[in-house]
Amino acid sequence: MLAREPQTTLFETRPVQRDTSTEINLPLDCVVLKGGDWVRELQPDSPFTGVLIRDEYAEALRAIVKWFLADEMTEDAMEVDDIEPTPFVFDVPLKGLVSENRGFVLLGDPGIGKTVLLYVLLVLRLQAQLPTIYQSRASHLYYFADDGVYLINLTPSLIATNFKSQFHKSTWCLIDSNQSLDTVPMFIQDLDLFIVQASSPRPHCYAWIDKATGPVYRYFMKPWTLPELLVSRMLQRKVCSEAQIEFFSTRYGTSPRLVHANASHLSEYETSLLRKMVNITYEGVAKLVRESSLGGAVSHQLVTISPGATRHDFQSTFPTRYIYEKFLDHLSTHKLEAAALLYDIFVQNPNTRAPAGLILEDAVNEVFPRGGQWSFVPMTKSNRTGKKYTHWKDPNGSTTPQYLHLGYLGHHIAIGTTRHPVGTVYVALPLKFFLPGAPALQLVDGYYRPSSRLQETFDAFIYESASKTATVLQVTTGKAHSVKKGGIEWLQSLGVERFRYIAISTPNTPLDLPFPNEWNTSTGPSIPEKYLLTVESLPRHLES
Repeated sequence: MLAREPQTTLFETRPVQRDTSTEINLPLDCVVLKGGDWVRELQPDSPFTGVLIRDEYAEALRAIVKWFLADEMTEDAMEVDDIEPTPFVFDVPLKGLVSENRGFVLLGDPGIGKTVLLYVLLVLRLQAQLPTIYQSRASHLYYFADDGVYLINLTPSLIATNFKSQFHKSTWCLIDSNQSLDTVPMFIQDLDLFIVQASSPRPHCYAWIDKATGPVYRYFMKPWTLPELLVSRMLQRKVCSEAQIEFFSTRYGTSPRLVHANASHLSEYETSLLRKMVNITYEGVAKLVRESSLGGAVSHQLVTISPGATRHDFQSTFPTRYIYEKFLDHLSTHKLEAAALLYDIFVQNPNTRAPAGLILEDAVNEVFPRGGQWSFVPMTKSNRTGKKYTHWKDPNGSTTPQYLHLGYLGHHIAIGTTRHPVGTVYVALPLKFFLPGAPALQLVDGYYRPSSRLQETFDAFIYESASKTATVLQVTTGKAHSVKKGGIEWLQSLGVERFRYIAISTPNTPLDLPFPNEWNTSTGPSIPEKYLLTVESLPRHLES
């Protein structure tokens, strides 16, 4: 079924084939796992004849081996930056080893590559001559031993008669969950072997880990990227153009299964997608959120799952801004009201901070220019420093809050220690639009927002001409975010001499904001004030 040294026949380096008119940079070649009879034997309904080997698979393989060896799973181990071009070898001798840990569960959206990763792992174990069980059907499994490959039909009598003694203790069990094998069978669990499961994110598919006799690690896989989709297009039965793939993924997301199947006929896909939203309600969105919290048959056309702060955690969000805006269109003719209600739903769930952040990015430039009052706190310097950056973080309740007042008593911006009473009158700030990097912009007092949300810059700034001060507003809902160095330098070139930096975030979101060390010198920009403003809720309506 498989060659004794399968790496010589199954992994292949191929040139990346390009469209003639494209500006996207891609590698010159890629590594492909070839399909064929061996795949059809394992999975009779498998369609692929070759599949791209992603860098993500190398990261996952290293994480699996590290977990098997019972090394401490730190974030450094989960995010591998120094991946070799073809890292498809076990660089740690595993022969005869038995793990203290019980298993490793691969999770993610359909089509993300969980099954392919099991294939890669199987080939690598055969290359290293390591005993391995592979099961994807309830009726049978394959046992790859030193003396050959065995097809074992799983009858009750066989399982009941000393089944465990047939396998060496260093054997790994690769379990590909699907409709016919939705979880790890009990008899596999009873073997006390190391298990690697490719699982649907529905909880019942990996509920076995709650009763496992040792620790099991949940590992959420990263979504595909546009370059990966472009590199892999020539491996598909129906080849789409690079332009079709780029347009589809920008509008609908990077699920390879959806992209390659639908990129060449957008109208049919759009109709199918909108049909799912026809009767959408706020309760329906809340249900989608709960299901994307690994609780049901969520459609990955509408909500996607990706790694959270660690690979053990996850976050769910809309695949693209386009789909998010379609949600708003179907929920209400009043988009701000719809966004505010969605924000309330998402901000309560720690796994949906990403869509809450998407809503917040839009709302900031609708709400803040109209004036008002917000509570915020000064950030504190982190102990985390380096040659290039000094990090600033949330003070975690150790600082007395201050108040940001916009449009109060003739002042565009003021900061104080007193909260104004309900009913205080605020006026709108003069609203300006800017194109980042434009050299001829003449700054005057007002609230500046970028003319396009596609531009890589901060989200807004407020300019005070009397003191030549720019108060930069930047929405950040991730654990880490980068300060827009180019934007600050551009404002300096326009005559800004002093800065405030306000990071705007969702509640209970850890903050790590790195500022370049050269900004702490006499030649760098002056940013003495750095604040964190968390938004608990958004207004349903705005005064005209």
